[in-house]
Amino acid sequence: MYTIALEGWRRGLSLKFNSYKNGNKKDIRYSLSDGMQTHHFEGSGGDLNTDEAVAVCDDKGLTKQHLAASSVPVPPGKSFGIEATMGEIIEFANKVGFPVVLKPIDDKGGNGVFVHLRNEHELAEALNESRRKECSGLLIEEHIEGEEVRVYVLAGQVLAATKRVPAHVIGDGEKSIKELIDQKNDDRKNIPHLRHRPIKIDDKVKRILSSSNLSMESIPKAGETIFLRRTSNISTGGEPIDVTDMLTAEQKNTAVKAVSSIPGLMHGGVDLLVSQKYKAGAVLEVNAKPGLGSHLFPIEGEAKDIPGMMLDYYFPKTKKMPGSNSNVYFDFQTIKSSLDSGTLREIKVTDSPASHLAAKVYKITGDLDPVTYLPWFQKKVLEKELHGFMKKKSEDTTEIMVAGSSKAEVDAFYEVFSHGSIKSLIAKIEEEDWTKPVKMGFELIDGSRSLSVQELENKIVNTLRSYERIIKDKEKVEHQINKVSNSRMWKWTSFIRKLGKPLRKK
Repeated sequence: MYTIALEGWRRGLSLKFNSYKNGNKKDIRYSLSDGMQTHHFEGSGGDLNTDEAVAVCDDKGLTKQHLAASSVPVPPGKSFGIEATMGEIIEFANKVGFPVVLKPIDDKGGNGVFVHLRNEHELAEALNESRRKECSGLLIEEHIEGEEVRVYVLAGQVLAATKRVPAHVIGDGEKSIKELIDQKNDDRKNIPHLRHRPIKIDDKVKRILSSSNLSMESIPKAGETIFLRRTSNISTGGEPIDVTDMLTAEQKNTAVKAVSSIPGLMHGGVDLLVSQKYKAGAVLEVNAKPGLGSHLFPIEGEAKDIPGMMLDYYFPKTKKMPGSNSNVYFDFQTIKSSLDSGTLREIKVTDSPASHLAAKVYKITGDLDPVTYLPWFQKKVLEKELHGFMKKKSEDTTEIMVAGSSKAEVDAFYEVFSHGSIKSLIAKIEEEDWTKPVKMGFELIDGSRSLSVQELENKIVNTLRSYERIIKDKEKVEHQINKVSNSRMWKWTSFIRKLGKPLRKK
């Protein structure tokens, strides 16, 4: 959402965000307008995709029907409603032949997907687990070994392809699997798309390790790859690798044909399975609102600017706008928090500066306290239509960064430091050019890293789990105490404890 909105805003388009009720939760839409036409978006989905196309993509069974009707290769399979019996589903699985894949027809991000189910017993267990969760139906498919590739298609053209490798670690002969997972999760924090998608150690991971006679304490050999998941979803620890230039013409054609098989779908993501059986690729899913992070932040290969190419398609006149190379950005987190909390229902973002901003940072040595003088500096910065921040670097050093449409405007800010009450607090000023991105507005940075909403939610969940464990442990201890207190031995020995009290006092 943010990458597309930011690209459009930098091109000079008017940007609005608004909240709406999506079932039982609040969600966010946004619009971009050039004054003549306005387009509406949800996530990476735009209004050039019809509502009917989105509805088809949201139903895996319906998607499969459209693909098959257009002779697009798909793994053999069938969808079942919630009224279907376990016997009917197992009977079909035997007809397809084990191993099979079980998917909820309306879930996203790999939730509730079971792969490589080898027999009736494993399928029955997966069915029982699936039916404990709310879904409108299930899809059974033949399990085919191969590589899964997410292909992004826009207006009949393949723009990007990313291979997704399931969560795994590579041994070094010294660290345990648990230590390797921790190390990989630390590395994922440095990649925006993966930062809040760690490899989670759950029952599925433990079962996969156990099937290979491994545990969290096992130490893999140097260079040995240990897979932790059977699905390659990024949300469960998968890793994206750009393979756009490696796709064959036949594979690209399959992806393009898949999108065109769904009436009203102009752009979307195609999950393509490439194997010995399906060298041109078999289509697993088509998504009208696919995540773009894998294409923007691949672990290996070249990033693809999908937001830029999307805006070229929706607003072709903005293709060479100077603002598209701007170094300014807006504070999306505050917007999202305001809409999520219900404080506001619609927010229009202040128009973007027309060009790349000139910026400079002043390093001030002296007794200048950022907290005390923030309102004063904020007023001066905004009066001059500049942007920037104040930051306490050390006990006697403060940084003030300012950015404006020209170098002259930024240089002119220096005169602010000659003001009487401020000048007396400054011992020395050093200047440097600022080359990093600039956030709109003026703020105080206190030096501590703020937590995102996702990180706060994770901390809350972990705290609640810890609290539940403490309560359970407390109940166990109280049960044991009651058990001992009510025992005959405890009652018979009470006179000994009474005799012991005077001795303890002495």
